[in-house]
Amino acid sequence: MDDRKFECLQCGKKLLTKSDSCTIKINLEPIKKVTNLKLLGVTISSNLTWTQHASEMTKKIECNIRAMKLFCGRVWGITPYQLLQLPHGLIESKINFALPIVTTATFSLLESLEKTRAKSLRVVFGANNLASLDTLLAEANLKPLDIQASLLRCMHILRMQTARLKNNTILDHPESTDCEYKRLILQHSLTLEDPNGENKRDMIKKYYNEKHDEHWLAMGAGKTLSIFKPNVSKVMKYKGLKRFEQCRLHRIRMGCARTGDVLFRMKRQPSPLCEVCNVNDSPEHMVKACIKYTSQRLQLKLQLRRHGINESLNLKDLLTFPAYHLLNEFLSKSYIII
Repeated sequence: MDDRKFECLQCGKKLLTKSDSCTIKINLEPIKKVTNLKLLGVTISSNLTWTQHASEMTKKIECNIRAMKLFCGRVWGITPYQLLQLPHGLIESKINFALPIVTTATFSLLESLEKTRAKSLRVVFGANNLASLDTLLAEANLKPLDIQASLLRCMHILRMQTARLKNNTILDHPESTDCEYKRLILQHSLTLEDPNGENKRDMIKKYYNEKHDEHWLAMGAGKTLSIFKPNVSKVMKYKGLKRFEQCRLHRIRMGCARTGDVLFRMKRQPSPLCEVCNVNDSPEHMVKACIKYTSQRLQLKLQLRRHGINESLNLKDLLTFPAYHLLNEFLSKSYIII
């Protein structure tokens, strides 16, 4: 046994004084005292603020984001749906590992983790900074950290109870069970003695999916995407299109397409108005009414009529299958770069 491998960490919210500290020895040799200790992948700080763990997670995620950029650019690379598997495997797995306990950290630390998640999703969808965090999470079918942490806690408690019931044991301290989990069990009248726990597992997932939908509809940052996506249960797949074509459609859905009104908000041009029509320049205006694209619009209506699709040029209909192929063809023929 190597005594140099041992480390001592004294934890507490209050600042420890010399009178509070103690010296632990092994073989008459004092153990080294540290302020941060890594245990099973979680960095614990002496003041229990999780600052060091959050900073280490941010650095790891930044490295993964740089690796993601090797697979794609704005107009080349793998499709957003394929690239989305990298944040799921490289980033979300790292965050979820310690998320149930890290949520006791301050709001600023959790916000820093959310910003790094948003940065990775902007790479996936080729979005700009005007795409809000909630919009990016909804488009990628990912939950906010507070909802995800509650889901992981409930699932962890369910696994512990299921394992103990299979071993014919009971919880030693049932009052320590998570309050959110207890409330769910009582609300759906499910018994804790279910040996498989399958019903409770599905119920918990369904509950937090509905909670995410309520959060998504209640917040005001994603009004544009909520028109196309009233719930966040699915990730939109645009099959048969190249990456830049799929990213173009995703940006229209998220309300961050590079149109006149968006460029004006980004301070890239002096006016949000269309140069020809003198009205607010938006994707709806380009598709429905802009004079510059009259001939392309007539061809789009003709193709919609052939496929038996509504000719009202509603973006909600055009951004779904099979009309999104026709919308992409209209944007390409019009040389619209958004």
